[in-house]
Amino acid sequence: MAGWAHPAFARADQAVAAGSAQAEVVRPLLVTLERDLAFGGLFAGNLPGRVTVTAQAQTIYEGGVAAACAVDDCTRPHPASFLVSGEPGRSYQVSVPTAVEANGHLIGAGGGAAAALRVEGLTTDTLSRPGSGGNGRLSETGQDRFTIGGTLRIPARLPAASYRARIPVIVTYG
Repeated sequence: MAGWAHPAFARADQAVAAGSAQAEVVRPLLVTLERDLAFGGLFAGNLPGRVTVTAQAQTIYEGGVAAACAVDDCTRPHPASFLVSGEPGRSYQVSVPTAVEANGHLIGAGGGAAAALRVEGLTTDTLSRPGSGGNGRLSETGQDRFTIGGTLRIPARLPAASYRARIPVIVTYG
């Protein structure tokens, strides 16, 4: 038979095998900010302190920091909230840095730059898997929500200022 090789006559320095290539196309992840992380209005006392807003929406004041707002007078503290959409049933993970810097602008005459503050202890929580440290699962409609909390350190006798920090958020399948 032409073209047929008996195993006894195969070359010893060569082997032939076939593999395959596969691909699975999934919906890309889309993340939408619904609400920024807010520490609310604060009084800075004679002692340094901090305010923590947890990813589960609890607010804790420590040291020389106190809430400055009555019920509807200003922004109430709350975690950041995001909507994530993608391939139904897939797991995803949220990553945030452990700390960021908040830049400020003095309120009142002059309105110059204020000393930066540190936002630290950033944590995430997902609606689908509470307490999982930012690991979630998309529903059968391909959606879920997650929140981000953190701690703002306040030095003693901080002058009146408005602060803003950028928090980079990375969401990946896995």
